[in-house]
Amino acid sequence: MIALVLLLATPCLAQEPAEEPASPPEEPPALTVTATICTEIQEREPVGEGDTFPSTVGKLFCHTLVEGAEEPTMVTHVWYHGEDKMAEVALEVNSVHWRTWSSKNIVESWTGDWHVDILDEAGEMLTSIAFQIQ
Repeated sequence: MIALVLLLATPCLAQEPAEEPASPPEEPPALTVTATICTEIQEREPVGEGDTFPSTVGKLFCHTLVEGAEEPTMVTHVWYHGEDKMAEVALEVNSVHWRTWSSKNIVESWTGDWHVDILDEAGEMLTSIAFQIQ
């Protein structure tokens, strides 16, 4: 009887079900971009595409097709002559399939290697496109 009383007086340890680890927050789908350097934009399409342009070109465009944006976001074009940042242009992206572009006036003496880095809203590199001015 004493054993029964002691058994009843001993607290029972119940095991609670283990909590499942919290799922990491869903990341937005990755944007994919296709970029082109060109001399004109006609009907929202690049014209005069290339990777080498004469120093007399006057103006170039970076045309960018952005896919995968399920909600409005931004991309940024950062134009570089060598390692010198020449321009930074923020551009809206408002649908899953969006075309956008920026332009840069090119002075004849700005020959050499150029590139445009295309960044997402968080400043992460999506792609970079290189070209030359001769």
